[in-house]
Amino acid sequence: MSFLNKLNWANLKKFISDNITHSKDSNVKMAASIGLGFFFGVSPFWGYHMILAGVAAHFFKLNKVVAIASSNISLPPLIPFVLYGGFVMGNWIFNKPMTITLKSVTRQPIGESLMEYAVGSLTLGVLAALLGFCFSYLLLKKFRKNQPEQE
Repeated sequence: MSFLNKLNWANLKKFISDNITHSKDSNVKMAASIGLGFFFGVSPFWGYHMILAGVAAHFFKLNKVVAIASSNISLPPLIPFVLYGGFVMGNWIFNKPMTITLKSVTRQPIGESLMEYAVGSLTLGVLAALLGFCFSYLLLKKFRKNQPEQE
């Protein structure tokens, strides 16, 4: 319950200020950290997305805190949309008819279409990473003051 009490706009603004707008990392590095987090947040590695985002951010020398935080785009209210998006993308890639509706996303259809879902969600993760990188880079370039030199 204390976590929910701390989840408010003031703490969110403080997190953004401390870890993004006043970070010593360049805009490209920050945007890449956000994009990496988005990739793992949408990817099919459920339950491991934060760990994988942190390890990948460490390996690529990106901002680990921002990568881990941005990997949480797959919050519970968004999970059905992320799952459904993976199915739609996978069925489109494999040129198969879409047999799953947003209301019928359960374990049964996932098991029957695991390959479509895996490929689709990885593709969706790459798209989310690219969009997250571009959008956050533009926002950082516009609003971030005293940006450090490129590394």
